[in-house]
Amino acid sequence: SKLPLPISEQPSQSSHKLCNIIAHLLLYNNINSAAVRPNLLNMPDFNNDLILITCASGKQSSALIPHLLKSFKKLRLQCNSSESKQMLSSKYPGVEVVQADMASPSDCHRILDGVTTCHLVDPPFHPHETQLGINMIDAAISQRSSSSGPFTHMIYSSVIFPHLRKLLNHDCKRYTEEYLIESGLNYTILQPTHMMEMLPLALLMSQKT
Repeated sequence: SKLPLPISEQPSQSSHKLCNIIAHLLLYNNINSAAVRPNLLNMPDFNNDLILITCASGKQSSALIPHLLKSFKKLRLQCNSSESKQMLSSKYPGVEVVQADMASPSDCHRILDGVTTCHLVDPPFHPHETQLGINMIDAAISQRSSSSGPFTHMIYSSVIFPHLRKLLNHDCKRYTEEYLIESGLNYTILQPTHMMEMLPLALLMSQKT
């Protein structure tokens, strides 16, 4: 399923709404193409399900992590640098933090090992962003295909209007979307936009008209 959503990089109702929707998707892994609906026969195991969040030190994932910690006991946070790993480990003691390069297929397999659901955020403006997403999808397929693989759901953070070819950071996500759609995985594609990024929404809403 695809969900076009507004998102603000500043604290706002928009960004909280996105995080709540992602959290809802993680709570209910069985996604209907027309709507997000809970499947009572496939409820999550809050104590044992392992949720992978990529680019965990980035703005979107950083806003999402506190929402998930309210319910899930097992998170795995992926980051690219040792500095980010140190920061995340300090901020979230007791949460598993892994340093991994999504350009490496072996790293992708390593961080997806035992994972139930992955919230996939690619590093923005990476010159090989499409391939990073494909590497993660391939690793998830392998995880699901293994005899004991628990993988059930890929949530991909794309962008609004990925078919805009002149915007290279949009265009690259179009190929990842296509690969995910054809992968056979259960998936949800989020298409957020920055249209509210510069609006001081909380301040405007507090003012009298």
